[in-house]
Amino acid sequence: FRLYSLFSAILQQLPDDTVPSVKHLRKIAVDYMRAHQDDFLPFMTTDNGDVIAPEQFEEYCKRMESTSAWGGSCEIRAISEALGISVEIFQAAAPKQTIGTSDTSHPVRISYHRHQFGSGEHYNAVIKIE
Repeated sequence: FRLYSLFSAILQQLPDDTVPSVKHLRKIAVDYMRAHQDDFLPFMTTDNGDVIAPEQFEEYCKRMESTSAWGGSCEIRAISEALGISVEIFQAAAPKQTIGTSDTSHPVRISYHRHQFGSGEHYNAVIKIE
């Protein structure tokens, strides 16, 4: 896997035939966000704290789809809803969060690190060791 943080952490836990690549997973997330724009816009803000405009939303989607930009909570929700999966998020000093409840029998598990090695927010896969 080429590391794309959130996307590769989710992809490596999906069944092999579900999504072929990080690029496809990004497209799934962005397509869902575009189709449900009203569900995401209120949670996306400018540096000043204002809700982004629809034009800025489209720019964001293009960047998320075509670059290695880091994904976050909006992309997790979009992937969860689009694929019908449950995503459990673990982080230090906070309770586990679950996004999506379609299939809780085989959740995707990721860890969230607010400050990972000075490079900002980061997600890793959480894999059960057998």
